[in-house]
Amino acid sequence: MAVGQGSHGIYVLLVADVQSAVTDEVATVSGSAAPLSPLSSRYSARIWSCFVLAVMVALIMGVSCYRSIQQLIDREQSVAHTQAVIEELWTLVSASKDVVLLERSYVLTPDSEYETLMRSESADLETRVAMLKQLAGDSQVESSRSEGLERGVKSLNSFVMKVVDTRRAAGLQAATALIQTGYGIHLLQQIEQRVRLMDATEQNLLAQRSRAAQNAGIRTLQIIAFGSLVVIVCMSFSAWYVRYSLSALRISSGELIRSHAQLHELNKELGRSNAELEQFAYSASHDLQEPLRMVASYVQLLRDRYRGRLDSDADDFIDFAVDGAKRMKSLINDLLVYSRAGRSHEPQPVEAGEALEWALSNLSLRVAETHTTVVHGKLPRVMADPTQLGEVFQNLIENAIKFHGSEPPRIEIGISRIDGNWLFSVKDNGIGIAREHQSRVFQMFQRLHRRDEYSGTGIGLAVCRKIVERHGGRIWVEPGKDSGADIRFTLPATA
Repeated sequence: MAVGQGSHGIYVLLVADVQSAVTDEVATVSGSAAPLSPLSSRYSARIWSCFVLAVMVALIMGVSCYRSIQQLIDREQSVAHTQAVIEELWTLVSASKDVVLLERSYVLTPDSEYETLMRSESADLETRVAMLKQLAGDSQVESSRSEGLERGVKSLNSFVMKVVDTRRAAGLQAATALIQTGYGIHLLQQIEQRVRLMDATEQNLLAQRSRAAQNAGIRTLQIIAFGSLVVIVCMSFSAWYVRYSLSALRISSGELIRSHAQLHELNKELGRSNAELEQFAYSASHDLQEPLRMVASYVQLLRDRYRGRLDSDADDFIDFAVDGAKRMKSLINDLLVYSRAGRSHEPQPVEAGEALEWALSNLSLRVAETHTTVVHGKLPRVMADPTQLGEVFQNLIENAIKFHGSEPPRIEIGISRIDGNWLFSVKDNGIGIAREHQSRVFQMFQRLHRRDEYSGTGIGLAVCRKIVERHGGRIWVEPGKDSGADIRFTLPATA
């Protein structure tokens, strides 16, 4: 018993020492390399923030400039509209005077050409006053005045037509008497007076709108200047920060390269340590077999020769020693098997069905004794060491037979394709594995039952895990089953 526990403890202690040393070195290297990813993320976030801020300012400036320019255009259009109204007002006055002048010319010399021109000017005068009324329609006061102006123009045209008709019908004296009443001049003065009132109002409106247009232009220039300045500052700061970040990232990249080099060397050292540890476990297991066989033989000889010749305590002590030697032998044999799991050939295309048949042939006696049923379909080709794949099947089937329930063992082996791997499922109808123990069953020397209930050292699933992971797969206990165990593992498929 003492010998068995001692060798087991030495092996575990050596594994713990190597793992502790490797973990310390990894932590040291990782400590310098770990901040690199957050550093890159932080620089990237700040650079993007500067660019986003510049873009937002540019967008805000663009919208503000657009609205300000739109207001400036509206103000300029208002100014142009007011100027057009003022110009049209005095054109109307000039046209009214031309109509009166043509009327006087026709009275003095009744030439048909004067009459034609006068009638054309009268029609144009009414057209102009109608257009002026439409232009002045944006103001209620000006609209009212333009209506009065329109009435005045119509009255003037009516009077002029009356004078012309009188000259044609009654002669020069009657037309002259009509003119001398002064009604035409009175109408002309009323038109000019209304135009002056409207002109004063429009001049005030023109001044207001001109100031508004000027202010809008100044505001537009201010927005453009301020926005451009802010964008230039943001872009300059972004460029500076990009340069600073790139410099920092260059330094960080150098640290990352050095850290990767350290990790590469550490991985090589870890590989050498693992190889040495496996070699030690193999050598220790192999070399301990002979002295242990000698100890076990002499202890058994001592029990056979002196049983009953000593007291009952001596017989018990000898039985304990024999039992301990047997268990020690099992531990060393299993340790040797575990160390051999890392000393296989390179993976090659293998028929999984042949590996399963090899495992079943090794277990044929156990299968027959326990009336075990193994159900499986056609198994695929995988990349693996054929012997080690057979050991995986053998260990899993042997465990299913060992931990069977009241019914004869029934084992179902299924397959499915997941990406570039084959998924194997080994299900049984046994006692199953409790959820809280499903992760530790793949560790070395982990037993879930007492030795008087089930034999073994608890290394079979650990060997399976080492083999599967060495081939680039993984192995686990599928949760959620009410009874029995469902152990699954993956292996790479052939090309």
